[in-house]
Amino acid sequence: MDNSVSGPVDAPGLRAEIVTTGTEILLGDIVDTNAAWMAQQLREAGINLYYKSTVGDNLGRVREVLELGLRRSDVILVSGGLGPTADDITRDAIAAATGRALKLHEAALETLKARFARFGVQMTQNNLQQVMIPEGATLIENPVGTAPGFIVEMDRGTIIALPGVPREMKHLMTETVLPYLRQRAGHTGIIRRRILRTVGIGESAIDDRLRDLMDSANPTVGLAAHTAQCDVRIAARGGSAAEAERLLDEIEATIRARIGEFIYSATPDEPFEALIARLLAERESMLALVETNTGGSVAQRLGAATATHAPVVAAWRAEDAELPASVRAVLAMDSEAIDEAHAAAAATALRQAAGADLALALLGSRGADEGVYGRANGRTWLALAAADGVQTALCPFGGRDDYTVVRIGNQALGLLWAWVLKRLPRSGWLMAGVTQPESVAEHTWAVALLALALAHEVNRAAPEQGLDRPLDVGRVAQIALVHDLAEAVLTDLPRRATALLGKEAKRAAEERALGDLLGADADAESYLALWRDYDRGASPEARLVRDADKLEMVYQAYTYENAGHRKLDEFWEGHRWHYPISAQLYAALRRARPVCG
Repeated sequence: MDNSVSGPVDAPGLRAEIVTTGTEILLGDIVDTNAAWMAQQLREAGINLYYKSTVGDNLGRVREVLELGLRRSDVILVSGGLGPTADDITRDAIAAATGRALKLHEAALETLKARFARFGVQMTQNNLQQVMIPEGATLIENPVGTAPGFIVEMDRGTIIALPGVPREMKHLMTETVLPYLRQRAGHTGIIRRRILRTVGIGESAIDDRLRDLMDSANPTVGLAAHTAQCDVRIAARGGSAAEAERLLDEIEATIRARIGEFIYSATPDEPFEALIARLLAERESMLALVETNTGGSVAQRLGAATATHAPVVAAWRAEDAELPASVRAVLAMDSEAIDEAHAAAAATALRQAAGADLALALLGSRGADEGVYGRANGRTWLALAAADGVQTALCPFGGRDDYTVVRIGNQALGLLWAWVLKRLPRSGWLMAGVTQPESVAEHTWAVALLALALAHEVNRAAPEQGLDRPLDVGRVAQIALVHDLAEAVLTDLPRRATALLGKEAKRAAEERALGDLLGADADAESYLALWRDYDRGASPEARLVRDADKLEMVYQAYTYENAGHRKLDEFWEGHRWHYPISAQLYAALRRARPVCG
């Protein structure tokens, strides 16, 4: 359902309408890709598109739609019906709607004859109708086909006729129609749009949180629901591309502040499983799967999401005889008897048997009426086993209908998403050639412990450390835990990347990512304030955490060098210390460094 797709951004300018003709489109024999492409081009040109219609090859009905369009739109773009056959009636319908006779265009006829002669094909009598255009119309030459287009201008509106063959239509649109429309419209602004893809939240819940934003005229916000997912579509018009992007940035930040925890991508048409498959493949993490009521659908989704490096190493369904005996024993139980412990045990046994990094078990009841909208009670236990433990979740429904299977699959993929975020490696070390670097979570934990230790030491002799008051140890811990939280989305941005992007771009990206993670949390603004304090080094507590962050990095460089990695000089240099004790610890590490020379 698409009940509130972000439509044209209200602004002065041309009001456009698209009409596609063809009974084959109405019957569903072909998909109308022309209208979608034309709409995109109009959007990029800053032309307001308010209506789209599809009409069969019937002269009366096409005429009726055109007459309606002339009452409500400034420009009507008609695609299709300009060929040589009896059902190509667009030119007749336009002539009837505008009250103009069809006239033979002599120059177009000579061009058509020359083209048939070049092809060595005899031109038939019915080809003549392709060069009949309404009196007073402007011809649009078609160098890539036999059917020219035309423009009929009147006081009450303009009709532009284009071929239905996509290649021909696109050429005429690009070379003639769009420049014509831009000239007609003047500078009415640039329209930009984005799609924020969500999972784990329903359309009605999003609507409830964003309802006030949907009343905005510029930018616009709308929803487009899919099976167990929902897109948030935003569009903005600006006097320049930069202004439109700024408006999008602002509305996106507001949206992410309210539902950020449910947004998994801003890439149009990226399925949730494609994101998960890519993240697992990047980490070379192999997955084993067993599914009962979902019938192998999660394995199929992950396998189809990537052409290479598919992360699924082994997948079983409940009925597969090759299942490990310990897992088969759990599946043999009555589905209502399976609990969290059984699901965790099955996932653990599966991981060991398959030799995989991860194992995911989806164990649920399969009653026909136990789905999301079923009348009977059902449930599905999910368990994800990894080297460091098992995570579980409960879906309060079972069943095997298509919608329920997707819902269960998305929740299972959500467990994988959380696992990946928790173990995201620090990319700066990867770029330096460290093969198994610390994760973002490990770095944050180490910085928090180090910051606490430093804070206690500083407070023992605050004046000597340049302070006129003791540090707030609680605030130090809070800042340390928040300081790199954005890296769970971005990873750490290495120095080389920061140098190219600029510090402001890095800061903006991290603040946006942090907003994604905090979402609609009631304390989100206080956490953001802690991060901003750290980012700017505004308070004594923030400056101490900045020292701890650098010291932890230097210590990791020391550890990796001792393990046999190359000299990591770039991680040792360029530090400015805020506290004497930090400088002392750094000096001690340098003295202990065996490769420091």
